[in-house]
Amino acid sequence: MDTREKILTGAAAAGRIAQWRASGADVQIAAGWFDPLLAASAEALAAFKRPGARLVVALGEPPGAILGLQARAEMVAALRVVDLVVTDDSSGVLPEPERHFDDDHAALRARFMAHVVERMS
Repeated sequence: MDTREKILTGAAAAGRIAQWRASGADVQIAAGWFDPLLAASAEALAAFKRPGARLVVALGEPPGAILGLQARAEMVAALRVVDLVVTDDSSGVLPEPERHFDDDHAALRARFMAHVVERMS
């Protein structure tokens, strides 16, 4: 499967979520930067997902992004645990995320950047 097929905008994602829920599926929504996507982030998403649920990840834009939105979307979509990635919800049609990972990402990102700088010294 081309995982880029998992990447949708807000309106298209809202339609998919509605279809899944209408068929009785449990749908979880998480939000975060995933900039960069680290193993700890992937593990946190896997731990968050309930067994049998569909996991939707809404990507945000961090201040001073390291990676572009499309690159981050493709990496998150490549995770087996993720069923759908939303790159833009400017229409505001998505349900509110159950979990925001931004604070976790800020801490992970700071440690990652410090590690890179230390290795460059």
